[in-house]
Amino acid sequence: MRAFLIALTLSLPLAAPVQARSTEAIVVHIPYSDLDLSTARGVAKLKARSERAIRTACTPSAYERLGGDFTDRQCMNDAMAEATQQIERRRQTSVAMVASPRS
Repeated sequence: MRAFLIALTLSLPLAAPVQARSTEAIVVHIPYSDLDLSTARGVAKLKARSERAIRTACTPSAYERLGGDFTDRQCMNDAMAEATQQIERRRQTSVAMVASPRS
């Protein structure tokens, strides 16, 4: 099985494994320091970035070289589920930071 590490990167990447079909390990880094995750718009942009990066990682390179558009659906589903969990944790942290008074 391919092991995926989805890393939403700001300054320190956090990663979690996602299983797919081959034995290679892949890390997908998705930067988001330019986004405000306390807003729906910022979260939507990060989800879109995640989907693009995951789609690329879940597309077998042989099909890509031949110009095909084959994507491993299970890989996509597993990776997006993990990315969505990470995005939600980051969103909650961002909302809490905005809500708390700064000293």
